[in-house]
Amino acid sequence: TWCPPCNASFPNVRKLTSHYEGYPVVILGVTSLQGRHIGPDGPIDTKGDPDKERSLMPEFIKRKDLTWPIVFTTQPAHNPDYGVVGIPHVTIIDPEGNVRYNALSPFEPLEEKAAKIDGILREFKMPVPQKAAS
Repeated sequence: TWCPPCNASFPNVRKLTSHYEGYPVVILGVTSLQGRHIGPDGPIDTKGDPDKERSLMPEFIKRKDLTWPIVFTTQPAHNPDYGVVGIPHVTIIDPEGNVRYNALSPFEPLEEKAAKIDGILREFKMPVPQKAAS
């Protein structure tokens, strides 16, 4: 909620989600507890109260028109064990759970992300959207 580049990426993620609606692709937002939440009226201290922080997420999702699920991880969002050294961070995982692309920018053109995802879908003989990503 506090990361300006993450917030700026939401329109691009929304387009990607829309492009793959009805196809076997899951767009998932992952965050960790931050100890604060940025609401419409400014910061809200949630340090030491993870339930409060999690309870504020549905309003944020609605206000920002996030059309994909957001989950909380128990590990830090910045997690070098998974190659996440900065956010926003995009990873593409294949149907077998293998990381195919990591540390992508959500600002990469939709067509480029779609080409990567479509290639994986074809490899696994899964349906691919017929319309071009735009």
